[in-house]
Amino acid sequence: MEFNAFPIPKLPSTETTNTEEFVASPQPESQPKRISSAEKYREERRSLTDAEVQAYRELLFGGQAYADYVDAHSDLSEAYDRYLASNANNTQAMTKGEWGKQHYETYGKEEQGRNVSMLTDEAKESRLDSLIQGISDVQGEKQFRALTLDVLKQTVDELNKAKAQENKMALFQGMPGFSDISNMKSNIVNSFIGDSGLGGYLSIMGGKDLKEKLENTIGGIVGTDNSVTYNWQKWFDETLTKRYEELSEVEDPVDAEKTYQIEKEYAQTFINDYLKPRFDYSRSMNEFIDYIDVDPSNENILQTQTVSNKLKEIGRLKTQNFLEDLQKNSGGIGIFDADFYFNPTGGTLEKEPLYQEQKARVDRDWTKAKTNPKEIVNGKTWEQWSYEYGLDLNSKEDFAKLHYDLIGKLANFDPSSDFATSKDLLRYLNEELAPELQKEKSSLGENVFLDFVPVEQYTDGLIGNIDSFTEFDESWNEFFEENGINPEEGLEETKKLVKEVLRTGSASDIRMGIEALNKQKKKPTQELLGIEYIQRDEDYVPVEKYESDSYLYKLAQKSGYEGTEEEFYEEDFMEGITPEDQNFISDVMSGDFLKDFKDISLDGDPFSAFGLMDSIESKFDLFGTEEKETEDYNEEEEKTDYFDLFGDSEEEEDDQSFGSIVSLFG
Repeated sequence: MEFNAFPIPKLPSTETTNTEEFVASPQPESQPKRISSAEKYREERRSLTDAEVQAYRELLFGGQAYADYVDAHSDLSEAYDRYLASNANNTQAMTKGEWGKQHYETYGKEEQGRNVSMLTDEAKESRLDSLIQGISDVQGEKQFRALTLDVLKQTVDELNKAKAQENKMALFQGMPGFSDISNMKSNIVNSFIGDSGLGGYLSIMGGKDLKEKLENTIGGIVGTDNSVTYNWQKWFDETLTKRYEELSEVEDPVDAEKTYQIEKEYAQTFINDYLKPRFDYSRSMNEFIDYIDVDPSNENILQTQTVSNKLKEIGRLKTQNFLEDLQKNSGGIGIFDADFYFNPTGGTLEKEPLYQEQKARVDRDWTKAKTNPKEIVNGKTWEQWSYEYGLDLNSKEDFAKLHYDLIGKLANFDPSSDFATSKDLLRYLNEELAPELQKEKSSLGENVFLDFVPVEQYTDGLIGNIDSFTEFDESWNEFFEENGINPEEGLEETKKLVKEVLRTGSASDIRMGIEALNKQKKKPTQELLGIEYIQRDEDYVPVEKYESDSYLYKLAQKSGYEGTEEEFYEEDFMEGITPEDQNFISDVMSGDFLKDFKDISLDGDPFSAFGLMDSIESKFDLFGTEEKETEDYNEEEEKTDYFDLFGDSEEEEDDQSFGSIVSLFG
């Protein structure tokens, strides 16, 4: 209600006819009652200010004890101020209570003199947290966290054992003579192929594949086939899952004296719905660990997320939207508020005198009505008015409505705050948000954890239906800018980059390694990717047509060469030729020899012509004026490989001509 400055009207007088104490009873329900104006009162409220929104966010999202914890330490107050400054445009920034709780849980417990004030547990929980705790399976989530920490311990211990074995093998490899034993299968295969007389021609006819098959076969015979040094799939199936099938109880990670009983049915659900999807998707043990080792404050659907965390995420977003609506639009419709009527607060300076008078008068009249119901007010006693309206004089809510109708309206008393109050927010939590969250919980299934969602599925769900980059909203544009993504490069490229951003570091690294090996048509193995790689046959998907910039390599591919570009230049045909020479040969054959100069116009100037030729000569060293240090380029020891078509002797390298190589591929 807007207040206009005018003298406060004289309040209706009251006459005392009887001082006898008497408590009036409301009229029977069968008697038609008179409707109070308070029942029909409606008022358009003003929008909330930034300060009011922040205060309400603190009430809803933060715990007062943790806000006090921040205020009690100047360094924390300054740190929180810096946090707010860096998140000025972030509507989801943490409140002081949230920030304080996170700091205390992370650092404060271990720091001398950092104590959360000894308030009640309610003061340490936000109103939203308290609501969600009442909906969620708190005990079930504690049991789940105890199990995941046990999985993490078992997995890390086993990975450390395997890595220790890998390090030991690397140490042995450096010992004299040991490499002859460990490389026995490669030496035997090279000798066999060399004796056959086929030599390097096998590269053109798929000889690399033949060499790999022979190495695998001979390695199995001589007992040196160690391409898979640890079978993680077998460990998962026969050790890890079996542990939880037989586990009857698990220790609480916080309280060692407390344990949780594990039922067989729950254990199987934990294995099938939680462990297996994450392990099957993982390409390395580090990636698998990332999906389990998740701090409760950083839970997410791409790793691990509990139901209560998801409900908090939803509840926070809906409540934030509710507050923003009260701030950007009107403050909503105000209805009669008995608590506010008894104790009006938050008004303008002009309203303070009226609010003080209102509080004093309402308190005084209620005391009189309860102790002397026969007091005359506006021609009738309190008891008679109570009977006529059907309202109980002993009820604060009822008396406020009756008082407003008889006295408050005429006195210009305020029946409702001019803006949304904390009571309105709590009413929103309990009457609107709670039923919505209960419905959300039912849709999330029976487990206390959410289903695992792979990055590909998540990304497709987010932007799979967008037909053009122009359809991305502002929040997406901020995401793109922060991560250096240009959506104008195309949707598929955008999706690919989004996936890379959303993946954990270990998940991205192992997939890049697998992709690189497939481009080279090499089978991904632990020997190439490390002991943590979970080796699976389905990871080997060689790229049929690897796009290379090398014209010579492309020509070789067209003629049937099946090796990689690296093998082509370094092992089979051009060993010892520098990358600069390789590029020069490709430029000549593709017709791009003068590509940097073809658009230059000389206009008949002979001096320009000489200058141009000089720049060409310096670019390619056509006349051998610069000494080529090919001997320094190839510092590796000579090795025997019968896939080298021309052999390794220096004489053969000297005799090898560019024309002979070209003629081989037409």
